[in-house]
Amino acid sequence: MPTKTLFLTDFVYSNPNGREGAIVLLRDGVPIYQNRLENFRDLDFHYVTPIVVRAGQKLELSLACTGGGPCDASFTFSGYERP
Repeated sequence: MPTKTLFLTDFVYSNPNGREGAIVLLRDGVPIYQNRLENFRDLDFHYVTPIVVRAGQKLELSLACTGGGPCDASFTFSGYERP
């Protein structure tokens, strides 16, 4: 949990082996982004107005793969924090 407010400006999702399933980004248990893995290999978002995660809120990633093979999708973000 952050002790400062996070301002998230860039998200990059990767699914290099084309796995099937779902990926969900949550803020305090509420989905703020969700997509089916089979819909992308690489996917990026760049926000002019950042997504805000306030001090004390929790940012989580839920990943659920179906079918065989390793579940190797990933998520990277960048931004900045302020008090």
